[in-house]
Amino acid sequence: MGRPVAVMMLYLIILVAGILSLARLPLELMPEVEFPRLSVQTNWPNTTPETVELHVTAPIEAVCCGLQGVRRVSSSSAEGQSVINIDFRTGANMDFAALELSEKLALVRESLPFGVSLPEIVRYVPSEFATGALLTFYLYGDMSLSDVRRFATTTLRGQLLNIRGVADVQVIGGVDAVILIEMNPVSCQALNIDAGSLTAAINQLAGPPGLGILNHDERRYTVRLAHDLITPRDIENLEIRSGSQRSIRVVDIGRVIVTHENPQHLRRIDGKPAVVIDIQKEAGANSIKTANRIYAQREKMQAQLGRLQLMTVQDQSEQIRHDLRVLASRAVFSLLVIFVVLHSFLHRIMPPLIILSTIFYAVLITGILLLFTDTSLNILTLAGLALGFGMTVDNSVVVLDNIYRHYEMGHSPREAAVFGCRQVFLAVLTSTLTTLAALGPLFYLSTEFRAYYFSFALAVGLSLLASLFVAFSFTPVLAATVLPIKSSRELRAGYYHLPILFLRWCLRHKTFMLSVLFILLSSTCYLFIQFVPRGSIWHMQRRDSIDVTISLPKEADMAVICAIAQEFERLCLADGFTERVTCEIFAEGALLQITFPDSLQDSGYPMILKERLMMKAAGIGGAAVGVYGYGEGFRSGDREAMPSFSIKVLGYDYLRVKTLANAVGKRLAQFAQVHDIDTNSQGWLRQEHATEMALILKRENLNHQRITSFAALGQIQPYLRESLGRQIIELNDRDYQLQIKMQGADLLDLQQLRDLQVRNSVGQYVRLKEIADIGQRPTMQRIDRENQRYQRLVSFAYSGTLMRGQQLAESIIRTTQLPPGFKLESAKTWGWMSKSEKSQIHAIIGFSLFLIFVVTAALLESLHLPFLIIFSIPFALIGVFAVYLVTGRSFDRGAYVGVVLLSGIVVNNAILLVSHIHHLTRNGVAKQNAVVQASSHRLRPILITSLTTILGLAPLIIHADDGSMWSSLALTTASGLTTSTFFVIFALPVLYVILKK
Repeated sequence: MGRPVAVMMLYLIILVAGILSLARLPLELMPEVEFPRLSVQTNWPNTTPETVELHVTAPIEAVCCGLQGVRRVSSSSAEGQSVINIDFRTGANMDFAALELSEKLALVRESLPFGVSLPEIVRYVPSEFATGALLTFYLYGDMSLSDVRRFATTTLRGQLLNIRGVADVQVIGGVDAVILIEMNPVSCQALNIDAGSLTAAINQLAGPPGLGILNHDERRYTVRLAHDLITPRDIENLEIRSGSQRSIRVVDIGRVIVTHENPQHLRRIDGKPAVVIDIQKEAGANSIKTANRIYAQREKMQAQLGRLQLMTVQDQSEQIRHDLRVLASRAVFSLLVIFVVLHSFLHRIMPPLIILSTIFYAVLITGILLLFTDTSLNILTLAGLALGFGMTVDNSVVVLDNIYRHYEMGHSPREAAVFGCRQVFLAVLTSTLTTLAALGPLFYLSTEFRAYYFSFALAVGLSLLASLFVAFSFTPVLAATVLPIKSSRELRAGYYHLPILFLRWCLRHKTFMLSVLFILLSSTCYLFIQFVPRGSIWHMQRRDSIDVTISLPKEADMAVICAIAQEFERLCLADGFTERVTCEIFAEGALLQITFPDSLQDSGYPMILKERLMMKAAGIGGAAVGVYGYGEGFRSGDREAMPSFSIKVLGYDYLRVKTLANAVGKRLAQFAQVHDIDTNSQGWLRQEHATEMALILKRENLNHQRITSFAALGQIQPYLRESLGRQIIELNDRDYQLQIKMQGADLLDLQQLRDLQVRNSVGQYVRLKEIADIGQRPTMQRIDRENQRYQRLVSFAYSGTLMRGQQLAESIIRTTQLPPGFKLESAKTWGWMSKSEKSQIHAIIGFSLFLIFVVTAALLESLHLPFLIIFSIPFALIGVFAVYLVTGRSFDRGAYVGVVLLSGIVVNNAILLVSHIHHLTRNGVAKQNAVVQASSHRLRPILITSLTTILGLAPLIIHADDGSMWSSLALTTASGLTTSTFFVIFALPVLYVILKK
């Protein structure tokens, strides 16, 4: 107060530095967080899960278990794919871990079977943080799928890579051109040629990539072998074998066909072939500026597209722009709320303007602190700022109100500023530290939880620290400067009289008042436990689109899936009223999404089209078709079912785990309410059990027929898969994949395979059935292991409440007798919080309460007053429980974290009131009078701070998506603060009087 000019110069520096900091803060959709997990992914096409697990997953998993700092290793072996997840302890150096893992994998690669891809190390990113590409385009039009892909890779990709801020451009989907050599088995047999000979000839043609170095004219040149193949006919004339006999060419044993590869994943837009173009942003580049450059380049490329169209599918920069617009609108709304509330209580223009200026500087200081902590502006920090905006004003409101109260008592502006700040300093400091103490345990959450809430809690915490600094520096100086010299000694408004009268009544009827509060708390708590679901529940009732899912058996041909999808596409495009029809076709099914123009969103046409689609779905045989959106969903067929619960069986013996899973299934079958039991469940979308064709070679017959197993398998493989050899070959400046297979391989059935003739070492032919047994057997679609223990899921549906079903699963787990080394545990229900997540949240809430007690006890120098202050937390839960009972919403992650945040907020008003009561009683004021007098003094700041916080959260509750984390967090905070305000004003003084007796 003695150096107002110095304070103003300090805030002038903050003004300049804050604006520069906000301009330099990087804009991201999600924060760049390093998670303590690595994944090793390996592919081995056309192999069963058992083979992948035995020959690929097991050796790699053994290496992973020996890494430093490993906490848990889990693996999943599926058809042709192995994925191993390695969880490290918190604080592990992931760069070093990735380097160590890469070195150890290099030793294992040599022992992996032929055909296995190199193991790829992937850093883990949870689904909440998996933002994907900065921009995603669909390129589609009236061209063949291979031509669309070629245009994207050769024309568009290079231009997009030249844009500043772009790190990589990936073209996904489409098909590559293929040169197929189709061998005639009769000609091959007559000329004594097999696929191995053809592959060797092509490999010799390709030769080594470099022959050596040649020095010429003082320059160094790399010499490589160049082939003279220009057309497919040149390949037909390629010699396979030459010698004393006549030369044998490719054309003598088959034909060369220019075609394209068989697609595994197709996309179509409005019935036209499409490919995906993903554009990745460089680390640290500004998302919005990079996106603007990409759009500018897109306009330049428009003339090159011709019959093609480039459609934006995903734009992270648009989400960031939306978040910034939402933050700006919420800031304007909050400022208006603060101004209206302050003006209605203080009846002056100047105090609200002072508070608004303090908010402005608090935001600038927060921006400076975010820049120094190397934190970006992303969806989490923006949400933290939006949520903490209403709380940011609390400190300045309390300080200014107390200054204003002393000014009304007749003190000069300078004296009012000094006395006002001094009197509430301890209370404001305590309330700020308790809120920070409640947020502090969030930094100790493990793995994904901590990463998800770290930026959010950091933004809220920094904004509170900034508001504390501004409240005791800028606010009193500005108040002393702008307040008039002479006080008007205004009388308090009449609405202060009624609350004080009600408080006096509560003090006379203490028992009744506390009984009512206890009944409310116990009843709402009981109803909450009984009827409010905990966890995030999945909803598929979209309003803005219609989704069609198509599922077929595993053996279904891609052409059949395409034909079914085209029927739905033609139905959607027939009227011309749809905005877009997007179709994705993949193995075993397809997904269509139909969107409508804004003018038809609320019309009857979407419902009419949905009825047509459901009628079409009912007439499709052999497939399960679902139609969702615009009301209740529809599903034909029963290929997939959604189980309610799952029990996980863990053990080191694969067969014993299977036996235990079957035993658990038999126990569940004894309950009438249990149905759809699956002891070989593969997840939440239950599919038909997988089978494989097993070929078992007869070793004795192989020796008798003079044929090796390697030679037999080499002759069989061209009939069983599309390509024995695969490489890239250049013809006419265009790259083609080269594939080799036998004629008729696509039509080969089981009997023809058994009658297949295999040549032995002396040139004689024997039938395959004489040296091998071939038959079907059931197999797992996926084999999962955790810390080298096999795990198997037993899923079941329960006809009853979710709580009863969960209790049944837990009773099965408790009462099942298990041998040593085996374990049963409840698997995480789809969309619900796991037990470990709930236990973390419960521990965090308990730790927050402990820190609040410690902070208040230390600053107030009392052991009994903190207990009185903490009483405001359980009574705040009355409003929380009631609002979730009334709205029927699920109590999800955001609600749990809202309780943590709420525990730090609701005690602020209690601290403000109790500290003042305690101050008055220590100065000799009678207990009853001190309670009434302190309540009268603190009623205005309590109401102001509560109203500004609650109303500041209103846009987050109203405009956020139902069930979103931020909506639940804001709803929990606002509802709890509402009831706690009532408790602090009327019930806390009653408890204080009782406690002092």
